[in-house]
Order: sequence, then structure tokens, then C-alpha cells
Amino acid sequence: MTRPIYYIQTLLRQLSDVDPRILPLIPSGIYDGSTQASVRSFQAAYGLPTTGIADQSTWNAITAVHQQVRPTFLPPPSPIFWSPELTLHPSESHPHLYLAQAMLTVLAETYTELQPPAMTGRLDAATEAALRWLQQAAALPVTGRLDLAGWHALLYLYRVTLAAGTKKEAAESTATSYDL
Repeated sequence: MTRPIYYIQTLLRQLSDVDPRILPLIPSGIYDGSTQASVRSFQAAYGLPTTGIADQSTWNAITAVHQQVRPTFLPPPSPIFWSPELTLHPSESHPHLYLAQAMLTVLAETYTELQPPAMTGRLDAATEAALRWLQQAAALPVTGRLDLAGWHALLYLYRVTLAAGTKKEAAESTATSYDL
């Protein structure tokens, strides 16, 4: 695996989420046929010679387009203000937990290893287990608590999963969503 190839594959994968003209691929670090096809689709979409080779002009175009759409990859502004110092611990109750539990329940429809928690408003054992799953998926410290980083990871995964459309696309999309 080479880092530059993995990087360009990741950019193309993310761009394919917002531009249907670009063929999606799963970053591997190997410049294979799916990478060439994705590069070719990008080149065709943006008026470059369709060689399938990520030469300097193609590389520059991919990074420039990615920079333009990068804000769409960020979590949406939360309608719920999450104070940076707020951390919810097991057995605590808080109104924000209803929304977190609802999002985790929706995510459990796509990610079968995630068990949906009940809507209790309490950080009970099922919610703690779901948060641990989320933290592991987002490469966060696995604590079972809900803090600002976990809240942003939950919003991001929820948004990416719903935007992907299908269970398979969602799983493939989140496989690379934390790579950059």
C-alpha cells in the first residue's frame, strides 16, 4: 500500500458521495482497475483527458474539487447545543439522550452489530453498549460516556448513513469516513 494512492482513492471515494458522476471505490492503496475507472470518471466529469492516470493535473483537480466540497463532509450544525464540558456518564439522565438514542436506533437498522437502545433519556446499559460501539467505529476512546466528540461522531455517522441510501453503501462509505 502506498500513502499517495490511498489518499487519492479516499478523496475520490468522498467525492463520489456528492457527485454521482464519479465512480465510488474502496481505498486500498493499490492502483487497480477500480481506481483507474474512478479516476477516468472524475476526468470525464471535469473536462480532463480521460486516461485513468492520476497525473499532476488530475491530482491537482481532484484536490481542488475536494477542497471546494469538503464542508459537506463535516457534521451538520447540531440543532442541539452540546457544551464542551458536558459529559454524560452511565446511569445519568439528560434530555439529549432521547435524541442520541433515536439516532442509535436508526443506525441499528443498517449496522446489525449495533443493538438499538430504548428511548429512556437515561444512559442505561443498552445505550452505553451502543455508545461503545460508536466510539470504537469512530476511533474514539471507548468509555461508554457521551461527550462532545461522541456527539459529533454520532451526528456524522447518522448523516453519512442516511445520505448513502442503502445498507451496503452506508457500510462502504463509513469504512473510509474517518480516514482523513
